[in-house]
Amino acid sequence: MSDAGIAFRTQAVAGIASREDAELWIMANQLARRNLRDEQRSYLRGTYWDAIKRRGRPNKETKFVSLSDVAAREHVHSNTVIKDAQYAAAVDTLEHNVPGARETILAGESGLPKAEVVRLAKKPQAEQQAAQTHPSSPTGAEVGALSARISRAVSSSERRFWPSLVVNVRTCRGPST
Repeated sequence: MSDAGIAFRTQAVAGIASREDAELWIMANQLARRNLRDEQRSYLRGTYWDAIKRRGRPNKETKFVSLSDVAAREHVHSNTVIKDAQYAAAVDTLEHNVPGARETILAGESGLPKAEVVRLAKKPQAEQQAAQTHPSSPTGAEVGALSARISRAVSSSERRFWPSLVVNVRTCRGPST
C-alpha cells in the first residue's frame, strides 16, 4: 500500500540486487524502445554508459560491461557512446543552470544540434540562460555559406544534400516572430 492509500503489486526481477542494478535495467529497457527521438536515445545511451562507469571495476558479484559491449548492443561505434556521455552530461548541466532545458532539448524543441548543446554547457550560466530564451540569429557568413551550398546543390542536381540542407535552414533560422 502506498502513502496515498493506493494498493499495488511488485514483482522481483532476477539479477537485480541493488538500486544501481535496477536503474541500469530500466535504462537498458528504455533504450530498446523504437519510438525514441535521436536526442532521447543519445541521452539515455550516455547516461547508461556513465552509470556503468560509476560501478567501477568488476568483482564476483557484479557483471562488468565494457564500452565495446554497450556500443555493440546499441549498434553504434564506441566513439558514439563516448560522445553521447558528453551530450548527457551537457544536458544535465544545462538543466541544472536553466530549469526546463532538459525537457526542451530532449523533445527536439530547442533546435540545437548535439555538438551545440555540448558547447553551450561549457559557457557561463548567463550565456546558457540567454541562449535558451533567445536563440541566436545566424550571422551573415552562415547565411551566405548556406545559400551558396543550396544553389550549388540545386544547380548540380545533387539531391542527396537536400535533407541536410533543410535541417540546416531550420537550425539557422532566427527567433520566430
